[in-house]
Amino acid sequence: MIALNNGAVVGFPLASLPGLERATPDELRHIVVEGEGYGLHVACLDADISVPQLLADQLGSTVMKRAVVRASASRANGLLGGRPRKSRAA
Repeated sequence: MIALNNGAVVGFPLASLPGLERATPDELRHIVVEGEGYGLHVACLDADISVPQLLADQLGSTVMKRAVVRASASRANGLLGGRPRKSRAA
Protein backbone atom coordinates (compact mmCIF):
# COMPACT_ATOMS: atom_id res chain seq x y z
CA MET A 1 0.00 0.00 0.00
CA ILE A 2 1.19 3.49 -0.82
CA ALA A 3 -0.20 6.51 1.06
CA LEU A 4 -0.15 9.72 -0.98
CA ASN A 5 0.08 13.28 0.36
CA ASN A 6 -3.55 13.94 -0.59
CA GLY A 7 -4.71 11.16 1.73
CA ALA A 8 -5.35 8.58 -0.99
CA VAL A 9 -4.08 5.08 -0.31
CA VAL A 10 -3.41 2.82 -3.28
CA GLY A 11 -2.27 -0.76 -3.48
CA PHE A 12 -0.93 -2.84 -6.31
CA PRO A 13 -0.20 -6.53 -6.74
CA LEU A 14 3.52 -7.31 -6.47
CA ALA A 15 3.43 -8.54 -10.06
CA SER A 16 2.96 -4.94 -11.20
CA LEU A 17 6.08 -3.73 -9.37
CA PRO A 18 9.20 -4.35 -11.43
CA GLY A 19 11.83 -6.16 -9.41
CA LEU A 20 9.45 -7.10 -6.59
CA GLU A 21 7.48 -9.86 -8.31
CA ARG A 22 9.03 -12.59 -6.15
CA ALA A 23 9.92 -10.54 -3.06
CA THR A 24 9.47 -12.13 0.33
CA PRO A 25 7.71 -10.31 3.18
CA ASP A 26 11.09 -9.90 4.91
CA GLU A 27 12.59 -8.25 1.79
CA LEU A 28 9.59 -5.90 1.54
CA ARG A 29 10.28 -4.63 5.06
CA HIS A 30 13.43 -2.98 3.69
CA ILE A 31 11.78 -0.58 1.23
CA VAL A 32 13.30 2.89 1.49
CA VAL A 33 11.41 5.99 0.34
CA GLU A 34 13.70 8.29 -1.67
CA GLY A 35 13.50 11.57 -3.56
CA GLU A 36 10.92 13.17 -1.27
CA GLY A 37 8.53 10.29 -1.90
CA TYR A 38 8.98 10.03 -5.65
CA GLY A 39 10.99 6.82 -5.53
CA LEU A 40 11.11 3.51 -3.70
CA HIS A 41 14.34 1.55 -3.33
CA VAL A 42 14.91 -2.01 -2.14
CA ALA A 43 18.67 -2.48 -1.82
CA CYS A 44 18.57 -6.24 -1.15
CA LEU A 45 16.73 -6.74 -4.47
CA ASP A 46 18.52 -3.94 -6.35
CA ALA A 47 15.06 -2.58 -7.26
CA ASP A 48 14.10 1.04 -7.86
CA ILE A 49 10.51 2.09 -8.49
CA SER A 50 9.30 5.49 -9.65
CA VAL A 51 6.06 6.27 -7.80
CA PRO A 52 4.75 8.68 -10.50
CA GLN A 53 5.47 6.12 -13.23
CA LEU A 54 3.84 3.35 -11.20
CA LEU A 55 0.70 5.45 -10.76
CA ALA A 56 0.64 6.39 -14.43
CA ASP A 57 1.08 2.77 -15.50
CA GLN A 58 -1.57 1.42 -13.17
CA LEU A 59 -4.10 4.24 -12.95
CA GLY A 60 -3.37 6.50 -15.89
CA SER A 61 -5.75 7.09 -18.72
CA THR A 62 -5.04 5.96 -22.25
CA VAL A 63 -4.58 9.63 -23.18
CA MET A 64 -1.69 9.91 -20.72
CA LYS A 65 -0.18 6.62 -21.88
CA ARG A 66 -0.29 7.79 -25.50
CA ALA A 67 1.35 11.09 -24.52
CA VAL A 68 4.19 9.22 -22.80
CA VAL A 69 4.69 6.99 -25.84
CA ARG A 70 4.69 10.02 -28.17
CA ALA A 71 7.18 11.88 -25.98
CA SER A 72 9.51 8.87 -25.91
CA ALA A 73 9.29 8.49 -29.70
CA SER A 74 9.95 12.20 -30.14
CA ARG A 75 13.05 12.03 -27.93
CA ALA A 76 14.34 8.99 -29.83
CA ASN A 77 13.71 10.75 -33.14
CA GLY A 78 15.52 13.84 -31.87
CA LEU A 79 18.58 11.73 -31.06
CA LEU A 80 18.58 10.62 -34.69
CA GLY A 81 18.58 14.21 -35.95
CA GLY A 82 14.87 14.98 -35.88
CA ARG A 83 12.35 14.84 -38.67
CA PRO A 84 13.70 14.50 -42.18
CA ARG A 85 13.47 17.69 -44.21
CA LYS A 86 10.78 17.83 -46.85
CA SER A 87 12.15 18.17 -50.33
CA ARG A 88 11.19 21.36 -52.12
CA ALA A 89 8.98 21.08 -55.15
CA ALA A 90 10.71 22.68 -58.16
